[in-house]
Amino acid sequence: MKTNRFKNLLLAAVLLGGATAFYSCSKDDNNDPLPKEDADQLIAQADGDFVSTSQVVMNNDGIKVLMQLNSMGLPEIPDKAARVSLGLMFKSPKQLDRSSANALQSGISPELANAFQSIISYGIADYEGVWTWTPNGWSFEPSSAHSVVLKFPYPIENTTNNATLTLYDYQTTLIEDYEEITALKAKVELSGVTVLSFTYASTYSPTQSFDLTAEFGGYKLSISIDYSDSSSEIYSLSKLQISFKQGNTTLYSLDLNLNVSMIDNTNTSVKLNATLIMKSLKFIATADYNTDDIDYETNPNVDLNEYISIKLYTTSDRKIGHFSFARNFETGELTVKFIYVDGTEVDAEELMPQISAFIQSLLEEE
Repeated sequence: MKTNRFKNLLLAAVLLGGATAFYSCSKDDNNDPLPKEDADQLIAQADGDFVSTSQVVMNNDGIKVLMQLNSMGLPEIPDKAARVSLGLMFKSPKQLDRSSANALQSGISPELANAFQSIISYGIADYEGVWTWTPNGWSFEPSSAHSVVLKFPYPIENTTNNATLTLYDYQTTLIEDYEEITALKAKVELSGVTVLSFTYASTYSPTQSFDLTAEFGGYKLSISIDYSDSSSEIYSLSKLQISFKQGNTTLYSLDLNLNVSMIDNTNTSVKLNATLIMKSLKFIATADYNTDDIDYETNPNVDLNEYISIKLYTTSDRKIGHFSFARNFETGELTVKFIYVDGTEVDAEELMPQISAFIQSLLEEE
């Protein structure tokens, strides 16, 4: 459905930096708009940090081991696994479709989020024991310990199983005939040294919440999601908070609220408020629209700027400018512009190429 692209646009706007953006808040009593030259310097630095910080994080041993394990494929016992995933956090796929769920995950990193999700979705009780990687796949030895242990090589061509994933201290509850994980701890070890650990917790009544904390190489990633769906026709994300720290320094901060309600089978009401902090920049996104209103196939003259607002400030609240969206009605191509306070208009792709590339990748999802 074409309107998915617009949902992705909103989420891309508030998830611009993912777990890859620096945050530094400096106090400034001057609330005058920031001059273009100063703004350009802050934007260029943030855009560069988008790449450099992500490279450092994704090159961490704990992350690389986890992502390799995810690519190898976890052992499977058909029809017996406990499961929970972002896609299942929504009562109906009509309320928040898979592409929007993917956009939420992309705020961390698509590959990393998928790796975390695979472990959280892992079947627990039926898997208790020790799983060992062999040339023919996984072999299994039962154990009386209340844990799941996977032993595998890292890198994959290694001749010994020098990496281990251990799942422990887990609890589950029965929700609609499925065993859902409500608590879980995990650690990844490489040659006997812990290179990544995380904890996960969830509740399902009276409202649903999900909390994940991962620590690796001096970094700490925390994700907290609270939502309620008072009926089958409404979805309310009352809180999405993401923080990413190195030691005591916060590198990234996101607060998002989203309300989606079904009007009919083809039309949905969307309301969004979000604030993202990236280095010395603060993005504020708001949206209030019905999906029928912004479907350019049925409404080719739609002006997205009437429904979506994304403004850019410094963290000391000096305004820098805002984003503007224009669609080529002949080709359907969407162009994102950035307009400074002084009225200067530039292509967002040229101003912040790495961040804009991330937005464009989400816009291309169906």
